Amino acid sequence: MTQSEVPYASLDTPAVLVALDKLNQNIKKMAKLAADAGIRLRPHTKTHLSSYIAKLQIKAGATGICVAKIGEAQAMADEGLDDVMVVHPFYGDHKFRVLHDLLTQKPELKLSLVVDMLEQAQEISKVGTALGKKIPVLLKIYTGGGRFGVLPGEEVLTVAKSIAHLPGVDFAGIKAHENTRGASTPEANEKVARDTAEIVAGVARKLKKEGLSVRIVAVGSTPSILGTLRVRSRYPEITEIHPGSYIFGDAQYMHRFWFTEETVALTVLTTVISIRENRAMIDAGYMTFDAYLPSFLQTAYGYARHGYVKGRVDLTLGNMTQEVSILTMTDPAKTVHIGDRLEIIPNHAGLVVNLHSKLYGVRKGKVERVIPISCREKGN
Repeated sequence: MTQSEVPYASLDTPAVLVALDKLNQNIKKMAKLAADAGIRLRPHTKTHLSSYIAKLQIKAGATGICVAKIGEAQAMADEGLDDVMVVHPFYGDHKFRVLHDLLTQKPELKLSLVVDMLEQAQEISKVGTALGKKIPVLLKIYTGGGRFGVLPGEEVLTVAKSIAHLPGVDFAGIKAHENTRGASTPEANEKVARDTAEIVAGVARKLKKEGLSVRIVAVGSTPSILGTLRVRSRYPEITEIHPGSYIFGDAQYMHRFWFTEETVALTVLTTVISIRENRAMIDAGYMTFDAYLPSFLQTAYGYARHGYVKGRVDLTLGNMTQEVSILTMTDPAKTVHIGDRLEIIPNHAGLVVNLHSKLYGVRKGKVERVIPISCREKGN
């Protein structure tokens, strides 16, 4: 049999499945939302880490892609992606050698980088100067969350002007990432989107007034993206959005955002390997799912829940060890049998992907293609 004729239920488990119909629907939906709002879509590939899926996003209308690390940019460029933004600042001699080698090997690559300190930009400047080219650089703006970013005030003017005067650097604009932690309702996410848009639009106007070029003003996380698109007409300074998790969805997005069991594209296929009283053991644990268990899910359910068993509300995935998990059977009228195959919607799809080397693209009960995870272990 060819690979496309293999029923996915016969795969060795655990196996990570991607429902290709749902994947394509999610890709097309976000592309249409961006097009309707008149804004560029540059999806973050951190969730799928796959050049194959990235190319589907480009084909649907994305203008380029985001990656988290310079090593991931190299992996995507090696697979033919030609417009890549590294959205996390980086530092260290090894990383700057990777940057130098990448731009040497692929001089036509459209590569842009994000910084939040002058010291990062100074090292990029050295690479650009050595190569005789200007490397586009964006300044990360702090909008909450306790992570990267320059404060939107006098600091941003000082740092931006210093970066713009560096040789080998092209100051291209600014980027922000919304802090949606704690925003568990549509109204709360809308406020996060509006507040972030207000901050970055104000910074963009301030920088332009000082004579700086601000070609790119980027925002966008999946939780707040609908709010961003709704308010975008009030903030025309925003030029592009960077959502990532919309590609698959997962249990946390089912609980807090717009995903349902019918729209989540990624599941983990498992096998029941033992049954005792009201519990069943499956052959997948932390090494398959990771240990992601956000407090809001525990609060919502009243207990730990490491994933959602597709089609089986009577089964609770509440305990997990390194290689196996325990399902509690909550309905005496229903049961499972040894050897049963169950699909689990994980709490965090991106963490699951990073633990595996391939995804199985499935359609109508058959494996249609094996999708390599191009950026796995690209830790630069």
